[in-house]
Amino acid sequence: EYRDEDGDMALEENYNKGIKQGEYRSYDIDGDYKEIHYEDDKPNGKWKLFYNNGNLKGEGNYKEDKKDGKWKYFFDDKNLKDKEIYKEKVNYKEDNKDGECQSYYENGNLKEKGSYLEGSKNGKWEYRDEDGDMALEENYNKGIKQGEYRSYDIDGDYKEIHYEDDKPNGK
Repeated sequence: EYRDEDGDMALEENYNKGIKQGEYRSYDIDGDYKEIHYEDDKPNGKWKLFYNNGNLKGEGNYKEDKKDGKWKYFFDDKNLKDKEIYKEKVNYKEDNKDGECQSYYENGNLKEKGSYLEGSKNGKWEYRDEDGDMALEENYNKGIKQGEYRSYDIDGDYKEIHYEDDKPNGK
């Protein structure tokens, strides 16, 4: 257990023969805190992040020191006991974003949606404004813009550019 200069809790951790084992909790200057389970000095298992008021800010899982599986982040005024209003949902595989990713506005509307492959954007990505109207569509192939890119105006009309190897019109 460690406290800062003001006497506020800064860190709680457990050791067994000099190796971090079990529950670990650390606090930032704003009072937000995270809880992680350690095995053999490495994060392994559930990870949770909390706002200073105790509301859940994020949760995910570590597997042998790497982010693994679905990670979720929440807005401060929402809680799981009501309705799941996410700030972001993303999957990880061996510490890289991998699979579907979605982020949201505080009103619950979708902000962006797409997929990652081994840490890079891959496939179709959609971006929406706070009212839920389409703002932008783009396509990626392993992190490189490829194919149609559409930028929408307030009336729903769009401008389209074709990308090849991350370059507009292949040039």
